[in-house]
Amino acid sequence: MDTDENSWCASNRDPIGAPSSDLQSEVHYPHSANAWEPGLTVYRTKKKKEKNMSHFDERSGVVYCRTPWGQWGQTMEEVTVEVQVPEGTKTRDLRCDIKPRSISIIVNKEDVVRGYLFGTVLVDECVWTLEDKKLVRMVLVKSDRSAGSCWRSLLVDKYEADPWVLDQMEKKLTLERFQRENPGFDFSGAEISGNYKGGGPQF
Repeated sequence: MDTDENSWCASNRDPIGAPSSDLQSEVHYPHSANAWEPGLTVYRTKKKKEKNMSHFDERSGVVYCRTPWGQWGQTMEEVTVEVQVPEGTKTRDLRCDIKPRSISIIVNKEDVVRGYLFGTVLVDECVWTLEDKKLVRMVLVKSDRSAGSCWRSLLVDKYEADPWVLDQMEKKLTLERFQRENPGFDFSGAEISGNYKGGGPQF
C-alpha cells in the first residue's frame, strides 16, 4: 500500500499496524471524550496521498516563523504550531485548548501560547500531539483554505511573520495553488515573481 509517513492514525482502542516505539506519540482531539487525558495513542502510519501534492510538500517544504517558544508555519489548508517543552514532559503536564478563534497551550500550569487566532479554524479537524516528550505539535485546519488566506501572524497582533518570511509564505501558498490546479506539472522548485500576493492572479 502506498503510504505517507507524515500522516497520523488515531485510536484509543486497537492501534493500526505494529509501529516501533520510537514512532509513538499521543494525539488529542478537542471534542474527544479523552481530549485532555493520556491514553488516546496515535501512531505514525502510512496513508496514501495525492501523488503530485505529496511530491510538492516533500520537495518545497514549509516556511516557518520563529518564536520564543518554537515556530509556526502554514500551507493552504493548515497552520502548524510547534512548541518546545522541557524534555520528559507528559500529557498530564499539558493543557491545550482549541476554539474556532483562539488557542491556548499551558505547560506545567504556565501559559506558553494564548490568544485570538489570526483566522478561524475547524475545531473538529484540529489535533495536537506530544512527540518524544519534548515537542507539542498543534495542527489547525483553516476555515478558509484558499491560497489568498495567508496568515500574517499566528495570533492577532502577536507572533507576526517578518516581511521576508511573510513574502516567502505567500509565494509558497501561491505555488501550492498552482500545483493543485495543474497536477501534471511540478511546481516544487519553481520561482515566482510579479503579482503573487493574495494567492496570485486568477486565470
